Amino acid sequence: MEKVTIVIPVYNAEKTISKCIDSILNQTNRNYQVLLIDDGSKDNSLKVIKEYEKKYPKKIKVISKKNEGVVATRNLGIELCKTKYIMFIDNDDYIDKDYVEKFLSAITERKDKIILGGYRRTTEDKIIHEESAEDDLWTKYRIITPWARIYDADFLKQENIQYKPISIGEDIYFNMSIYAKADQISSIDYIGYNWFYNTESVSNTTQKGLNKKVNPIELLTEVKKLNEKKDDDPIINYFYYRYMVWYLLFSGKNATTKEFIKEYEKLSNWLKENNIRLCLPFTSKKIKSEPIKNRLSVSIFHIIEKLHLMKLFASVYCRGDKNV
Repeated sequence: MEKVTIVIPVYNAEKTISKCIDSILNQTNRNYQVLLIDDGSKDNSLKVIKEYEKKYPKKIKVISKKNEGVVATRNLGIELCKTKYIMFIDNDDYIDKDYVEKFLSAITERKDKIILGGYRRTTEDKIIHEESAEDDLWTKYRIITPWARIYDADFLKQENIQYKPISIGEDIYFNMSIYAKADQISSIDYIGYNWFYNTESVSNTTQKGLNKKVNPIELLTEVKKLNEKKDDDPIINYFYYRYMVWYLLFSGKNATTKEFIKEYEKLSNWLKENNIRLCLPFTSKKIKSEPIKNRLSVSIFHIIEKLHLMKLFASVYCRGDKNV
C-alpha cells in the first residue's frame, strides 16, 4: 500500500502539468499515489491529466470540480488522502527523481509531523536561486511553503488543520497552524523541489503593486491568534517584522510613494498595537540560517524607520510615481 499521497491542484496548466507529472512518475521510490484535482480549468488541463489517469490508473487519480481556488482544492486533497503522509506540488513545478525517497525515508525514521527540505527557483533554462533547509529553529519560518516538505496526514486530520481562505499567505497560515500544535518538526539537508518562475502565477501578479484586494494584516492577525502563548518569542516577533519588510519591498516596489507610506503606516501601527518589536540583532544565532541579504534588508529597513526617513526611502524606491 502507498505511503504518501501527492496532491496537485490543477488550474489552467496545460503547458506545464506534463513536466510536473512526469517528474513524479520518474521517482526512485514508487510508494506514492498522485491526486490531481482540476479546479475548473478553462484550458485543456483536464483532458491532459485524464490521459495520464487512463495510462497510469494504479498511480494517478483525477478529480474534477468547479473553480473554488487553491485553498479549497488543497483542503479537498487532505480530505481525500487515504495514506499516512501527504505532499503538495504546484502544477507548474517539478521534482528531482529522489524527492519522494528522501522525504519518505526521513519522516518514517524520525516520526516527525513535518519534514522540511530546500528548493530551487528555476526558469526554463537556468537556476535563479537555491534555498537550503538547515536544521535550526528559524528554518521553519524562513521556508514556509506548501511544498518542499512532507506532512503526517493523520496528524492534520486529527487536529483539523486546514488552509484558510484569506487574501494572502494561506500557506503561511496553514504551516503556522501546524507549528502551533506540533513540536516534532525538522529539516533535511536536501534540495529536490524546483519552483518554476511563472510570470502569470498568482504570487507574481496579485502581490505586486499593493493590490487593494490583498490584506497582509488579515494574515498577521490570524497568525497571531495561533501564537498567543508566544507573544514574547523573539523569533516569532522577528517573523512578523520581517514579513512586513518583505511585503513592502516586494509588493511596494511598483506602487506610488503615497501608497507605500499608507501601507507601511498600517502595518507599523499593527505591530505597535500588538507590542511587537524587532529585538533580534543582525548577528543573532537564533536566526543563523537567515541569509545575509535578508538580515541586511531587515536591519536597514529598521534603521530607516528609526531615523524617520521612510518617506524619503519610498520616494526613491517606488516606481509607481513614474507612471502617474
